[in-house]
Amino acid sequence: MVKKLKYKIMLVLMSILILLLTGILTTINIINYTSDKHRADEILEKISKSGVLTGENERGDHNLKSVSFYIIDFSESGQILEILSQGENSVQDDSLIDTANKIYETNIIRGSTDDYDFYRLEVEHGSRLLILDNILVRQQLHRMTFYSVVLGLCGYIIIFFLSFIISDWIVKPVQEAFEKQKQFVSDASHELKTPLTIMNANLDTLEHEYGNSKYFMYIKEEINKMTYLVGELLSLARIESTLEHAKGIRFNLSRIVESASLPFESVIYEQERNLILAIDQDIYITGNENHISQLVRILLDNAVAHTMQNGTIQVILKQEKHKVILMVQNEGEEIPLSERQRIFERFYRSDEARERTENRYGLGLAIAKSIVESHKGNIIVECNHGVTTFKISL
Repeated sequence: MVKKLKYKIMLVLMSILILLLTGILTTINIINYTSDKHRADEILEKISKSGVLTGENERGDHNLKSVSFYIIDFSESGQILEILSQGENSVQDDSLIDTANKIYETNIIRGSTDDYDFYRLEVEHGSRLLILDNILVRQQLHRMTFYSVVLGLCGYIIIFFLSFIISDWIVKPVQEAFEKQKQFVSDASHELKTPLTIMNANLDTLEHEYGNSKYFMYIKEEINKMTYLVGELLSLARIESTLEHAKGIRFNLSRIVESASLPFESVIYEQERNLILAIDQDIYITGNENHISQLVRILLDNAVAHTMQNGTIQVILKQEKHKVILMVQNEGEEIPLSERQRIFERFYRSDEARERTENRYGLGLAIAKSIVESHKGNIIVECNHGVTTFKISL
């Protein structure tokens, strides 16, 4: 339970931090590319209004002398009439002409292609194309994008370890409280066993001395109930404290399931119900034989208690790919959807009055879930057409 909580906290922290970091880096890159686009549009607008086109001295507040750009005039038939250039990095070769022709053929007024931004004007003799050489700026933007990706990857790794440390720190008090709770349950159960045994022995002495009495019988019933409850608590505490760290052994699960199921055959028959075993042979798993046997007994005991008259109880064990599936089915009243998760909680009882009269305290399915989880498995309950199925995947 604590491990699951830790993983959930870790996942939430990682998701939030990764989304935050990704959002920041993406926003920075979008701002950079948008700023470059606005800068290019501004420069092209300045060029179109400057005296460069007429050969006059440049006027205005923008220094065009530090910018590389080209002014290409086209005739009405699409032939290049003249190419003017400015800037240290300006070139006039076939690649520039090819780029200019491609831009001219698109009939787009303003846009960008490759490492150039362009602006098209209509003049008396045809068209004039203003091309801004943005190679250096684009290279810088590409480098910044690359660095942001590298920074993001490094950040993800840091976030992973940071989330692991923080989640461990957050869960630590919960782990300590949970361990104290388990220790308290175990200690209290042990302490209760002795006085219950003494009370039972003294009650037998009193019965022998004063004879049978209905009051003695009432006391003995309550002592028996308390003894059973203490035993269940001890069993749950023992499973939670030892199974998680215990090393399992490989055993024949088919044999364990069958041997745990057969003792119920006579009980089920006496109650006018039916038992069907559909157990595939020679299925092996690694774990604790005694606790798996206890798991089967708990599920069968639960099925017997909730099967209708003349109903059928079925135990199914099969291998599905890399998983072992154990199912215990019974015909009877379906479990409400709202209770299908809660039935695995400690002391939860759907019908408290009936469960109390039958000495059922809502610990059996909690023990079953602990056993399954200690074997790295999963247990769910399904209800369909009057059939309740407890399905375990190991």
